[in-house]
Amino acid sequence: MGSSFSSRGYVPYLFSNRTGLCASGLACKPGCQQMMVHLDFAVSDIDVAVAYVISCGARLAEIQYLENARICLDPAGHPFCLCKHV
Repeated sequence: MGSSFSSRGYVPYLFSNRTGLCASGLACKPGCQQMMVHLDFAVSDIDVAVAYVISCGARLAEIQYLENARICLDPAGHPFCLCKHV
């Protein structure tokens, strides 16, 4: 897994699929792998972005802390945020 800067003005990210790891979730659980990275995505329309990630298999976290952001969980349970870009 890694990232590198591109001459095109964006940062590509590469992800790998590893088996045998438990989802980090939002709270630390004894004996479970802790969150290794957290991604925030700036979006212009949170409702449209939420609908899109749900259509891709993500779900909203049960607890939401901010009005201008949504905490989502990928299909494996790893958290990421969709944040209103101003």
